[in-house]
Amino acid sequence: MERAACPSLFFAGMLNTMTGSTITNRQRILKDVPERRMVLELLEAGLAAVAPATLVPPSLQRLREQGIPLEDCHVLAVGKASVGMTQAVLREVRVASGLVIALEPDDCGLCTVLTGRHPLPAHDAEEIGRQVLEWAQQRGADDTVLCLLSGGGSAMLELPIEGVSMDDIRRTTKLLLKAGAPIDALNAVRSRLSQFKAGGLAQALTPCTLVNILVSDVPGHPPEIVASGPTMTPIATPDPVAVVRNLGLAGALPRSVVDALARPAVLPDPCTVLTDVAATNDTALYAIVEAGAEMGLQLEVHPIVQRGEAREAGRDFYGMAWQRLCEESTLDGIVCGGETTVSVQGSGRGGRNQEWLLGALPVFQGGVLGSLGTDGIDGRSDHAGAILDETVLNVANRAGLDPADHLARSDSARFFSEAQSAILTGPTGTNVADIGLLLR
Repeated sequence: MERAACPSLFFAGMLNTMTGSTITNRQRILKDVPERRMVLELLEAGLAAVAPATLVPPSLQRLREQGIPLEDCHVLAVGKASVGMTQAVLREVRVASGLVIALEPDDCGLCTVLTGRHPLPAHDAEEIGRQVLEWAQQRGADDTVLCLLSGGGSAMLELPIEGVSMDDIRRTTKLLLKAGAPIDALNAVRSRLSQFKAGGLAQALTPCTLVNILVSDVPGHPPEIVASGPTMTPIATPDPVAVVRNLGLAGALPRSVVDALARPAVLPDPCTVLTDVAATNDTALYAIVEAGAEMGLQLEVHPIVQRGEAREAGRDFYGMAWQRLCEESTLDGIVCGGETTVSVQGSGRGGRNQEWLLGALPVFQGGVLGSLGTDGIDGRSDHAGAILDETVLNVANRAGLDPADHLARSDSARFFSEAQSAILTGPTGTNVADIGLLLR
């Protein structure tokens, strides 16, 4: 099939306008491999579609249509998209006060910006948590609080329960991440250790009018999981004791955490909250399909959410997708999304997107396979993701890179860096988990 010229300037410009970030090492990735251009532009189109500047105004309009009084509201923004979401609100709504917890300082008008960390809470996270609690308790029945929640908020907003320290939470989170705990299991444990998670913050905000706008990073899960649902009515989650036992961590956790998990859960009272989901992983995936159509490509979304061990998910996706492309001559590519996990097996650097690609390498037969984290950070690396194609295999062979060895040491970032196909974006200011695609 003849493909239309790629509108690279259009998509790159759209991304710059919406997120202030794009693929910064594009020229190095494309050097002598022009076939990669479409994959990069399609991934950028997915990022552009989930930029806060694009998402928030329609959410505000939907809330207005439901009669929600937004003028002179109070804003609380938490997560990797907190700054962009707040800035978008400030352009549309008169705000009375606000707290923004972000990964880096930024200008959010009259809203106070506090700095958090991810994936482990910051050293001053408890101090910040108490400041948020005090701010919340100052809100009254006549106030509307607009909560802007996005992925990463679980680590960035924290206040331990009595008897549990912030160091206990950091150690527990680190162990769970290293063991490859999926997001729902991770949140089930953290929620039992926190005054804020699973509706705890909503209770502190009672009796104000509480409204949420969410950018969801948990494909296949309900919105109550985003940022561990601090301003949502809690839902059923995995048994945290079973989670810890199944991961073999019971003997490694702090005694205070083991005791807290063993106690019966004390759930906050149900609260009345209006929630608008501004974007999900699907938002990015279908934007990629639409952008592909403008390029003259026929793409389809893979119906199965990518989850489980990254290396296994990548292998399975590639095998299915390549077979589908071989059987359907009119189809140019398959798009997928989700959030896998990595059970760390060594001291290398990497993340779930790069391990997903490295897992596909042993069954690779052709095409161009790309994957990246929409937040721009893939695990313990500076990369957002990477590309896998025949050129990567050739470079790896010439350089003597052993994919199996890198996989065994959880060192996917070093492999793709040396194979010259790692994707760099820097933090994107949004987060809807991971996106990937295979072009024939």
